[in-house]
Amino acid sequence: DPWVIKGTRVETIYGLTNLMDKAYGSATSLRGNTLMLYGEKDEIIPKKPTYDFLQKFLASNETDKKVAFYEEGYHMLLRDLKASTAWKDILAWIKDSPKILPSGADHHAQQVLAQLFLKTTTR
Repeated sequence: DPWVIKGTRVETIYGLTNLMDKAYGSATSLRGNTLMLYGEKDEIIPKKPTYDFLQKFLASNETDKKVAFYEEGYHMLLRDLKASTAWKDILAWIKDSPKILPSGADHHAQQVLAQLFLKTTTR
């Protein structure tokens, strides 16, 4: 595929990892209504730091925050074979900010994060 970068400069990796560290540290400082989507089959963004970030993010209750996990979703959710599910959720969130997204992916995220929270507090 001519659109895939096959060689990456060290400076690029350095900048990307610094950006990821900065993003990870911003969990409690994000302001404004936010919808975060994550594909559980993502092979690029690892689950553990993502779930840690999201638990911190959701713990600061200053604005309307919604997290959705797509069990069959990969890294590029909006270009995935099942992208229409995520697009419908985004549209619903923008238009109505529903309590539960049409796909139920936000309910699934709540369940996953609650189970992780229980595991970490019972150790």
